[in-house]
Amino acid sequence: MTENQPDIDDITKEIDDILNDITGDEDTDAASTEDSSPRNRGHFASQSTAEQVLEVLQKDARASYKDIADRVGVSKPTVRKYINQLEEKGIITGYSVDVSPQNLTDTTISVVRIEIEDEDLDETSEKVAEIDEVFSLFTMQNTSGIVAEIRATDFISLSKVVSEKISTLSGVKSTSLTILERQHH
Repeated sequence: MTENQPDIDDITKEIDDILNDITGDEDTDAASTEDSSPRNRGHFASQSTAEQVLEVLQKDARASYKDIADRVGVSKPTVRKYINQLEEKGIITGYSVDVSPQNLTDTTISVVRIEIEDEDLDETSEKVAEIDEVFSLFTMQNTSGIVAEIRATDFISLSKVVSEKISTLSGVKSTSLTILERQHH
């Protein structure tokens, strides 16, 4: 661990503090479940209700309130309350759908790592985000690079996006393209 990296215990405490803020206090979660015994809560036994809701949503962003309530062992209004609080706190910032690239007709999906000059990172990232074929954009920790998910009709179109729209942007040092074929769960 370097001096600039936070201690994992500090990160865990910070997450716990945020979740406790959401739930009101540490004991609220156990009291809010009808039967919070490990038998009914399964592998969730050591997690707060907010953490359980997050885990279900991370595995299935399309899960209904009823489905989440059944998995976590709480009522639908309780699930709704936690989801609203998690959204308000900025912990849940959106929902997504997993796509299997091989099952999409006429679509090629790629992940492109883009190295950018430090002083141009913000401006160049904004320009990349504006490109129509860029589906999502991620920054990388401790580096002056970004990762873009690009969707195009075929490999030639994808190559043109990278070579003509991304590589030519001011501040771009290099690009590295990877074609996605199949999602494994």
